[in-house]
Amino acid sequence: MPVREGVVTRVTAETAWVTVECDDACHSCPEHDSCGMSLLEKKKAVDVEAVNVADARVGDRVSVSMTPGAVAMLSFFLYLFPVIVMLIGAFTGDMAARAVNLDTVIVSAVCGFLGLVGAIAGMRRVARRMEKNLLFRPRVVAVVERSP
Repeated sequence: MPVREGVVTRVTAETAWVTVECDDACHSCPEHDSCGMSLLEKKKAVDVEAVNVADARVGDRVSVSMTPGAVAMLSFFLYLFPVIVMLIGAFTGDMAARAVNLDTVIVSAVCGFLGLVGAIAGMRRVARRMEKNLLFRPRVVAVVERSP
């Protein structure tokens, strides 16, 4: 996620809620398809909860950023991990069905589905832990303009 600018709408002890607008620059950005902001093109703005390391106050115009490595890791976790676990489940089901002379299509489909369900359940548990890790959360990195 590139650095985005927005306006602080609410502040808590450790975080700031920032309204970030998706502008025309999103369309020309090389990360357009991999960035979460491209999903918001139909919306004019979105509220983002960010760790307030710049001591921003309500009304301040701020820069919000997220670690690029964290974005890549979250993308892998969200998109590829469930597919990989589903394929492993289907492959395991196929091998097990061949070993006991059952219909390989049905058993591999059921095992693939169970792998997908298990991956999603596991992702939910891991996501709760990741929410607490500052590496995976957006940060207010600078105050661009203080509110009067």
